[in-house]
Amino acid sequence: TAFGSWPHSYLVAKRVARAQRLLAPGASLDEAAAGAGFSDQSHFTRHFKAHLGLTPGRYISLQRVA
Repeated sequence: TAFGSWPHSYLVAKRVARAQRLLAPGASLDEAAAGAGFSDQSHFTRHFKAHLGLTPGRYISLQRVA
């Protein structure tokens, strides 16, 4: 691969980043999952945690503290 990752991995990373941008201002988990192109919330949560090391719910709670 020319960019150091497989196309699917790149796409999932972009979707996770999009979900982060949606969650930061207050989107729900369902809205973020759909808005980032994940098929369902469980699929979204699995990839989010794999990429960032924390669940979307934990990410939201940390954003609110900051």
